[in-house]
Amino acid sequence: MYVLLDNNWYLPYQEIKDDFQTGDVLLVHGRYEFSIAIEAVQWSPFSHVGMIVRAKDIGLAGKAPELLLWEANSLTNLPDVITGQAKPGPMLVDLEERLSRTAKDFEDVKFAFKPLHLTPETDIRPALQGLISTVNQAGFPSDEEMAYRFFEGRYRGLPASTDAFFCSELLAHTFMEMGLLGTKYPINAYAPKDFSDEGTVRLRKRAQFGNERFFNPPI
Repeated sequence: MYVLLDNNWYLPYQEIKDDFQTGDVLLVHGRYEFSIAIEAVQWSPFSHVGMIVRAKDIGLAGKAPELLLWEANSLTNLPDVITGQAKPGPMLVDLEERLSRTAKDFEDVKFAFKPLHLTPETDIRPALQGLISTVNQAGFPSDEEMAYRFFEGRYRGLPASTDAFFCSELLAHTFMEMGLLGTKYPINAYAPKDFSDEGTVRLRKRAQFGNERFFNPPI
C-alpha cells in the first residue's frame, strides 16, 4: 500500500518556485474524476502528471507568467496562455493558478515534482517550443478511450493517434520529441506512475531525474 508523507513536512511553494526548471515533472495526487481508477490500476498515489516550463525558454518571456505547466487533462477552468482559450487536451497554463485551483476544487490534493538534470550541451528548448505549437489543438480522450489507448500501448505495443492525449501520454510524447526518451514503447504505454520514483523511465543523453520532492501549493 502506498503512503504519502504528512504535508507538514512538505516544502512551501514560495521557497522552491525559483528552483523550478523547464522539464521538471509535476506529479499530482487527488480525488477527482477517474483518479481513483488510475491510481488503483497503477498502485500508485499519482493520477496526473505534467511538465513545468519557464516562459523564457519557449519565447514567451514578458508575454506569459514566468512559470507554466504543459499538461493534458479534461479541465477547462484555465485558458491556454498562447491561444487564450480553454479546452480539454494539451494546454500550456499558468502553473501557480493550476496548483491553487486544483488544491481548492478537489479533495486530498498533494503535489510533488521531480527535477530534470541535463548535461550542459543538451538543449531541449527548440524541440519543446515546436511541439507545443504543433499539438496544443489536440483533444482529450474520454475515460473509455483513455483506458483503451493505455491497454493497447501498454500490453499490445500498439501506438495511438496523436489527435488526443491523456496526461502521461503527452508527457511521454514530449520527452520523445525532445530526444530524451527512447521510442521502444509507444507514448500510450505510459502511466503517471512511470514518471514517479516508483517508475522505470530511464532517459537518454545522460539526462536524469532527481527524486520526488513534495510541496504545498501557493497560498
